[in-house]
Order: sequence, then structure tokens, then C-alpha cells
Amino acid sequence: MISRLAIFGATGDLTARYLLPGLAALHAAGHLGDGFIMAGASREGLDRGEFQRWAAAQLDRHARHLPASARQAIVSASRYQQADVTDPASVAAVIAGDEPLAAYLALPPAVFPAAVTAIHEAGLPPDSRIVLEKPFGEDLDSAIELNRLLAETVPEQAVFRVDHFLAMTTVQNVLGTRLANRVLEPIWNAAHIAEVDIVWEESLALEGRAGYYDRAGALKDMLQNHLLQLLCLVAMEPPISLGERDLRDRKMDVLRSVRPLTDADVTRRTGSATVRSRHTSTRKVWTPPAAPRPSPK
Repeated sequence: MISRLAIFGATGDLTARYLLPGLAALHAAGHLGDGFIMAGASREGLDRGEFQRWAAAQLDRHARHLPASARQAIVSASRYQQADVTDPASVAAVIAGDEPLAAYLALPPAVFPAAVTAIHEAGLPPDSRIVLEKPFGEDLDSAIELNRLLAETVPEQAVFRVDHFLAMTTVQNVLGTRLANRVLEPIWNAAHIAEVDIVWEESLALEGRAGYYDRAGALKDMLQNHLLQLLCLVAMEPPISLGERDLRDRKMDVLRSVRPLTDADVTRRTGSATVRSRHTSTRKVWTPPAAPRPSPK
């Protein structure tokens, strides 16, 4: 069992909102041993105490529903080291040790190739894992190159390509609603459903992700991973099992069947219903499409 976790990008929004609460939930459920160690690494020049205070504040903010003992256990198990994820020597200092570890790349996709190369040159302990957050690459060519770099570093079974959106309870419930509901399952098909609208609204602002969004944008951040995954769960045929291969194959059937939008489709489907918005620190301000004026009598 792996008891060491190294998070590269440890002071980012992903760590604050998902990884730290997830670790606290695992501890509360008894899935983390007493010897668990979390090594955080990022560009900020923090010492261990400063990082632990930051981690405690994020857990209080995003995981207050979890036991205080579980939150404190994660804080106490955390270490911190300022590191350049593209420098092999800097990375080696973070992953030093003989025991296997999971290296979690909570980083922008543009940094993945250099980070994986640095990890490869630093040398992971045997039986270690590499976890990468979406988006996986910035285009097809960079994704292919990233797969090549990963294959040179660890076996495919040790690579975890993660879309945290799929861990949301509401998203997971789509499968239960579809496959285990005797009322809905027989009629969840094109013969009975004319159209499905997938709507995602959030109240978050950039939350420190401005640099990432300047390069990626919301289209790459949300549509080509989060929402396409949800589209697959809604539209796919029932899989033989929920195993990774069967689930993936049914998703691929959906993606192969998607017809690209034409210019006319874009105008017809989104032209009159586009929501323009701007983010503030706490709320989204938007203007709905104007209602049509009644024709004169």
C-alpha cells in the first residue's frame, strides 16, 4: 500500500478544494494509515508551518463537514518544499525515499511534459504512481507526446488520468439513475427522449487560476473534458460492467457518434440563447436573452 503522496502544485485551487478534503474524507473513513505522509511542492517560498496553516484554513473552508480529527490528521501529515517542477534535482528532493509514492501533478497542462521529464530523470521509487489532472495535453499532438513520456517513466497501469468532475456525487448518480431505476431505464433512449440539455452553472470566480485561464480558457477547461464526460454518461449504451475497459468503450461509442456542429447549428442552437457573464468574487452576473416583443395588432 502506498503511504506517501507528493503533490506538485500544492498551493493551488485544485489542492484546496478537492485534494485536501478528499484526503480528510479518506482518513475519516479509515483508508489512510497512521504512516501516511503528504509532501507538498510549489513555487511559493513557504516553510512547513506556513503551509500547514494554509492547509488547515482550506480544510476549514471546504471540508467543515468532516471530523476535526480527520482534518487535523492531514495537516499534521503534511510537509512542504519549494520546488521547480521542471528541475530534476528539485523534484528529486521532493520524492526522495525508498518507499513507493503517488506523484500528483496538480498543474497546468502546459507544464506536464517538463514535469514528467523531470520526474523521469529524478527517478521514482519502484511501484510508484503518477496522477495527472485534466486537461491531458493541449491538443492531440501534445497528448500523444505526453503519453510517450509517461510510458518511458512508469508502466501504463501506474498512470492515472483524472477528471475530478467524475467524483462528484451528482455525476456519479447519473449512472445509478440510468441503469438501476426500473422506471427510467427502459425509456432512456432516443425513442422516448427528444433532447437533453446539459447545463453547468457555477458561482466560483477564477480563484487564483487567471494564469491558467489566460492560456486554456473555459472551453478547454470545461467542455472538452468535464462536459463531454457527462455527455458520455448520459448518452452511452449500458456497459456490460462498470469496469474501466467496458465503461471506456461505451464512452468511445458516443464520442465517435457525435456530429460536429455546422455554422448553421451554432447560430440556431446558441445564437439566441447565449448567456453573457462576468465573474465576481462571490456571484455570477448575467443577462438573459431579451423576450420577444409582441407584434402590433
